[in-house]
Amino acid sequence: MDSMLDPLREDLELLGDGRLANGQPAWKLFDPLKNRFYQLDWLSFEILSRWHLGQPGRVLDAIQQQTTLQASADDIASLYQFLQQHELLQLPAGRHAESLGRYKKQQGSIGSWLLHNYLFFRLPLFRPDALVSRLATCSQVFFSPRFYVLTLLVGVFSLWHVGRQWDAYSATLVDMFSLQGLLYYGLAITFVKVAHEFGHAIAAKRFGCRIPTMGLAFLVLWPVAYTDTNDVWRLPDKRQRLQVSAAGIVTELTIAVWATLCWLWLPDGGLRTVAFLLSSTTWVSTLLINASPFMRFDGYFILSDALGVVNLHERCFDYARWHLRRVLFGLQDAPPEYLSRTHHGLAILFAWATWLYRLVVFLGIAVLVYHFFIKLVGILLFLVEIVWFVAGPVWKEIQVWITMKSRIQAAGRYRIVLLLLALGCMLCLLPLPGHTRLTGMIYPAQLQTVYAPADAYLLQSQIRPGQVVKAGQPLFAMTSPQLRQTFLLNEQRSSQLAAQESGASFDDDSRRDWDVLNSKWQHAQSEGGYLQKEMIKYFPVAAFDGHVVDVSQDVQQKGWLSAREPMAVIAGNGPYEVVAYLPESHLPLLAPGADAMFIRNGVLPARLVLDIVSVSADAESELSVPELALDAGGDVAVRSRNGRFYPEKAVYKVVFRSREAVDFSLPVSRERGVVVVSLKPSSSILAWLQDIAAVFYREFGF
Repeated sequence: MDSMLDPLREDLELLGDGRLANGQPAWKLFDPLKNRFYQLDWLSFEILSRWHLGQPGRVLDAIQQQTTLQASADDIASLYQFLQQHELLQLPAGRHAESLGRYKKQQGSIGSWLLHNYLFFRLPLFRPDALVSRLATCSQVFFSPRFYVLTLLVGVFSLWHVGRQWDAYSATLVDMFSLQGLLYYGLAITFVKVAHEFGHAIAAKRFGCRIPTMGLAFLVLWPVAYTDTNDVWRLPDKRQRLQVSAAGIVTELTIAVWATLCWLWLPDGGLRTVAFLLSSTTWVSTLLINASPFMRFDGYFILSDALGVVNLHERCFDYARWHLRRVLFGLQDAPPEYLSRTHHGLAILFAWATWLYRLVVFLGIAVLVYHFFIKLVGILLFLVEIVWFVAGPVWKEIQVWITMKSRIQAAGRYRIVLLLLALGCMLCLLPLPGHTRLTGMIYPAQLQTVYAPADAYLLQSQIRPGQVVKAGQPLFAMTSPQLRQTFLLNEQRSSQLAAQESGASFDDDSRRDWDVLNSKWQHAQSEGGYLQKEMIKYFPVAAFDGHVVDVSQDVQQKGWLSAREPMAVIAGNGPYEVVAYLPESHLPLLAPGADAMFIRNGVLPARLVLDIVSVSADAESELSVPELALDAGGDVAVRSRNGRFYPEKAVYKVVFRSREAVDFSLPVSRERGVVVVSLKPSSSILAWLQDIAAVFYREFGF
């Protein structure tokens, strides 16, 4: 840079900032127009202190003569580019058009602007500085040590008593799944988040900082409250900045503690419901979201201030990318900054943990966007999420590798990387044997349920739970007085008719009525046979060899029984059958003689080898085994309507049968377990692409 240096803006402020983590002095450059602070290291400060000299050469000479630092023209060029990018320089006459063109280039096209503003944008709502000043004056009691100690004691007391009433506390959560419960939840979470932001603002105001704006930030159209507390960077004491960063979390936890106490004391009603929501959801939202250092929320700034490291994410990312290039390609470049061995490992671990956390979060947001928008729009927004947040950073790193092509080739380790990459692609493309795990319901192939007949009186129960029975063995002895009386009357009437019929041959008048008597006698005989069959029902026997699975408590002693009341269940000692539901995507991969196994660690043997008996020809319109629904612990997502369950996606009913009889240690009739089924060899990546194509085909309506 031989040309003159553009002068700095006159409204910029330079503030001391103690020392960096490596011990060198640090300063902050404040831009009042944007209300932003920029941290400067020692060398950048010395260059800016001599910026008025106007020429790079004169600046370098002054630094060399007046300090012990070694500066270069590249250092000045980098700083000049930084100042120009953030509009911290005065523009001489004739350069405004150039600056405007550079600004438009940075803004990009209309599509780029929409993309950025869809992903994240802020909406300032009001200027709260005067209000926060009044609140800071009125809220001194909440910042006193006595209040902190009292809140801690209340928290211990409340958690102790909630633990003793945990069943009642957790049962309240179930009551929240209603329209009124969702309304209460919305009001509670809104109150908590507003209080969270005012906690930041009041803490900052107590240290004399200005709060220019408060409003809503929209992350993928999801509203999140924000407070502009950039002025805290003026504070020279790191502990004060930590207090401001932690004020929101402390506010939410304080609300949770006192709300828990209110839940313990309040009677049932709307206020107790609100107290429950404030005491439960506040803990979760604070610890899982605000306290997380993996996103740029409170936890990140707390950790950054505690370590004294600004731009913690970017610096750890740079370090992890440098380490990745070193491991993959053997590049011996100097690290972005020198860290101790302990800090070296922690920086890399933190970077990878942040990447994995964000991958899960962004994929979750993408799925939510897909489901909550119009399907076509949802797919497009899903792709935006994946391309921008997941594929974009990966592609940028690959572009860096391309620029390092010659150096990577010189290092030589790239051949191993390419070989491993090729092997990975082959494993993804080659059809490999696979299996699927399904939730299945197992039950005996032979199952006899004994029901009480009508008007039954139990005389004797001849079985007990777990008893082994043989085919034809009596199970119960019952009687029906009305049926018995009807049977006896029919026997008496049948005898009378038989006598009249036999005597009709000796009497001329009776002989004429013989046909009528014979017809009545045959009818009585037929009715007697029917009554005998009915009476047999009162003496049920085992239909096959097996054991008694269950005996009703109502049949343990003599007494009247309700009609169609289940009395006992007999399970055969033969094979067992298993029912499971196979997703449509796995149906083409299921071979007719596929190996299958039922696994359960319980009463049944740990493993049972199964054979496929049948596969339904059409997708199930209704779930015939409710225990396999997702809500009941199964794996089939369903919609419930009027007590009936309808699968959300196409599933096919598969019936298996165990190859051998089951030797029971304890009786059981129906149990849920896991069915592992072998599938035809297939390519995982091709199956994945087919699933994606199927979604596009379905949603675009081709």
